[in-house]
Amino acid sequence: MTQHDCHQRIRRIRNELSASHYALGRADVMWDPEAGTNIANHRGDVTLNEIRRAKGNLDHTFLLRIFAEFEGILLDYWHAGLGRRTSPKVSVLITRIASIPPVPISDNHRNGVHHVREFRNMLIHAQSEPVEPLTIDQCLNRIGKYLAYLPQKW
Repeated sequence: MTQHDCHQRIRRIRNELSASHYALGRADVMWDPEAGTNIANHRGDVTLNEIRRAKGNLDHTFLLRIFAEFEGILLDYWHAGLGRRTSPKVSVLITRIASIPPVPISDNHRNGVHHVREFRNMLIHAQSEPVEPLTIDQCLNRIGKYLAYLPQKW
């Protein structure tokens, strides 16, 4: 895998997020004009409130996908790039990869990705400690900076 591949994988998900914002925005705007037309038959049980709720939750939903992709990238680097056979938890991966030469990832960038992980955990686990919320752009920025430290190819 290459560092470019990593950034492309994350970028594709970010682009799907943009497309989803557009599509749900259009669905919200077009909901009433479509009433009574054939396309209305394809709505099934979906309501306008559900469209709006989905639109409001898109960033959090896509953050889960982005972080899952990031975790997969770290595991690939751990196995293929570093020759490790274990599959540690993502919190351990983040810290260990940051500390293993030749990838001296700054404490600031390592901690930034841990904040994204903690925010992701808060979204999916009710018992998680509350953390300062992050925007999707902040999450993408922190993940991108961490990935930039990985070798160009492994």
